[in-house]
Amino acid sequence: MVEQQSTPARSTHSGSRNLAAACALPLALFTYLAWRFWFVCDDAFIAFRYARNLTEHLGLRFNPGEHTPVEGFTELPWVLLCALFEGLHLDVALWAPLVSCVCGAVLLLRVMARISDSGPLVTGLAGLFMASAPPLFVWSSGGLATVPFALTVFVAWEKLLADGAPRSLRASLVAGLWLALVMLMRADGIGWALTLGGLGLIQFDRSTWRRSLMPAAGVLAVGAVAITLWRLSYYGDWLPNTARAKLGFGPAAFSRGGRYLATMALAMPALALATALSLGRGLLKDSRARSALALVGATLCHCVLTGGDFMCFGRFLVPAVPFVTLLLARKFGNWKPAVAAAAGLGLVLLSLASASDLVSAPSTLTRAVHFRWNYPQPRTELAQWRRMDAQAREWRDLGLALAAHTQPGDSFTYGAMGAVGYYSRLFLYDHNGLVTREVARREPLGGRRSPGHDKTVPKEFFLKDKPTYLDGFLWPAGVTLPAHIEARRAAWIEVPLGPNDPRPDHKLFLEPGPGYRVSGDG
Repeated sequence: MVEQQSTPARSTHSGSRNLAAACALPLALFTYLAWRFWFVCDDAFIAFRYARNLTEHLGLRFNPGEHTPVEGFTELPWVLLCALFEGLHLDVALWAPLVSCVCGAVLLLRVMARISDSGPLVTGLAGLFMASAPPLFVWSSGGLATVPFALTVFVAWEKLLADGAPRSLRASLVAGLWLALVMLMRADGIGWALTLGGLGLIQFDRSTWRRSLMPAAGVLAVGAVAITLWRLSYYGDWLPNTARAKLGFGPAAFSRGGRYLATMALAMPALALATALSLGRGLLKDSRARSALALVGATLCHCVLTGGDFMCFGRFLVPAVPFVTLLLARKFGNWKPAVAAAAGLGLVLLSLASASDLVSAPSTLTRAVHFRWNYPQPRTELAQWRRMDAQAREWRDLGLALAAHTQPGDSFTYGAMGAVGYYSRLFLYDHNGLVTREVARREPLGGRRSPGHDKTVPKEFFLKDKPTYLDGFLWPAGVTLPAHIEARRAAWIEVPLGPNDPRPDHKLFLEPGPGYRVSGDG
């Protein structure tokens, strides 16, 4: 009798030990890759500025002093978390990405726990694949809530769909809270929440839906009404300004979204190949696999409908990564161990090689699906990552120089609002419309444009607002200026930088605007 009671305990302990062993290498690989590709993108500083203004009692707004604030962020809970860091006087540019990386690790471990019944080999192989997926490890830093959002979607799927309908009122309410959090995490989160709810409606019969899912739907509805009423009362709009600024529905945008997917498939072939390998007979008969596949499909549709994303390494694909991993693990479980091991390790090596530019698609193919139309030629995702990292640092230094050599109350027109806005503290007019309502409400310009920049305006658009400065940049001292600047050099203000400036061997060039004589000091 004693022996019979001790067997399950030993089995449970052994299973936990095997799961821990299977998770160790994927977690180590993910940690290394997240560290290797650590960066903070410029858009993250928009959220950081909102967070700082909130802690300084200036309101949840980008430009203090505006008559009506503008909702220029996409991730309200993320802004509030960043406000906590700002309030504690922590470096938000360190702590926000660090929290995101922790969310990436938690997501990886949750997925591996979900497939642990398949055995250590399948669990480890699927975990290594997920850890080596570039969208996950790159965007686990970045400073945005991309990975925390993916974690929220995955947990909401677990609570609502993964194990059948919620079995109690409490479980249904918890699932509803997670759906509401999905909605709050991003401006387009309501689409993901409705997709999850719609899958529940399809997956369960009517009586089950009424008993178990209606409470979850009620929580989501209450959350949607509450956030909409708050948005109307505070920002005077029922849509976030970012949604108005970035979305340019139409044939050109949809074509660009399709090209985005094709580009990412060529740039990250392991992810595309894993998705293709996951398909097969019997997939639609498994309710869990069916809902996972539907969420992968929803992610791809989102990419097309939004016209893609200019940022590196498939940021919009991150929510699909855990579900592709689940589907791949299901396929591995049906293969012989040797075949599964060969396929899994092959996908990992292919993923790492493509992320490092050791392998790349033929240039004829990449040109055919080129979608970053602001660049004349396609660039690799690694090159785009490096450029984004360098630009964020350049704009940080420009913002610091502006803070040191302008006056409080000065205004500035610019296109990249993040680091320049956060560090300069100037009143900014946004060429791309994220934080400028007037630009966001314009009709899309049409034509071949960069994703998310379908409503861009030139600096002359803001002449009526009498900004202090129309433009500005840092330039190495003694290096010839660009020809179009050199031709009008007398019209620009040159500010030599000193040892306390971020780039003392540079000059700050400022183009005065109509308001310069009023508030500028030269």
